[in-house]
Amino acid sequence: METNQSTTVAETAENSEEEQLSKYMLLDRLFKFLEGPEDEPINPVLAGYFSKVVQLLVNRKQKQIMPYIVADENKVIEKLLRHVYSRSIAEIIHRLLHIVESNFDDDISIKITEKKQAILTALIEQLKCERRDETVMNATFILQDLMENKSFFQILTRKQNMQKLFDTAFRSADPENGSQYEDSCFETQGLIARFV
Repeated sequence: METNQSTTVAETAENSEEEQLSKYMLLDRLFKFLEGPEDEPINPVLAGYFSKVVQLLVNRKQKQIMPYIVADENKVIEKLLRHVYSRSIAEIIHRLLHIVESNFDDDISIKITEKKQAILTALIEQLKCERRDETVMNATFILQDLMENKSFFQILTRKQNMQKLFDTAFRSADPENGSQYEDSCFETQGLIARFV
């Protein structure tokens, strides 16, 4: 009798482990699209389809997809930020920043808040001149839109974030980057002007 119970407990534990792995199997496949060589841009047409699917899932199945997206082991946010040069990926990031944390359990809510702050910091870093023009424009678009939101405005106006913005906007010219430098500075100066 005892052997039977221990076998059942072991099978239950094994089934629960398999269920957990298969629970996110399709999401793993979906977000695998973001993986690949860092220097190789993603296909813009496929990125558009990817964006539509992810945004649809976020809009309709928030409670199921957000724990996956904010989980540290999946690194979804980091993968998305690598491709912010793509307008479609920038739209996903923009949508994720508008998730309301209070709709979730406390532990997921805390992770969402942490990820939002990490995204904002990363977007400010994306404004540097060594980035592609599309990256700077998409990061600026997201940050400008977020300025309308009081909680994001408070995060953006923190001393360290403002210092990064000013350093990016008013740094000395870099002759190697030429017009790319000027575009980056112009976009960042426009962002700062919205604070005034």
